[in-house]
Amino acid sequence: GIFLAKYLSENKFPKKILATFLICPPFADTLIGEDLVGGFKLKSDLSLLEKNSKNLYLMFSEDDNVVPVSHAEKYRNKLKNANIIIYKSKNGHFRISRFPEIVKIIKELK
Repeated sequence: GIFLAKYLSENKFPKKILATFLICPPFADTLIGEDLVGGFKLKSDLSLLEKNSKNLYLMFSEDDNVVPVSHAEKYRNKLKNANIIIYKSKNGHFRISRFPEIVKIIKELK
């Protein structure tokens, strides 16, 4: 998730993206002993991420044991128009075989 957030926040995409879905993207390395971001670091200005995508969704789970839900607030502070959705439980780090909520959003996009 952080790779796509970084790419779209630093590069103008040649076409308007209808929607971008980032599922529990780490904002930064905050867990000792864990490399959440794979060497990627976000710049302070993420506004191009919102400009590149007509609909931006960031989804987190309160019971995620890999990417803490506190990362949602860090994104919220940088992305004023993003749809940030926090689920009570998605079986930890979105260890789910079905995700009907995202399917519903995709079907409703215009």
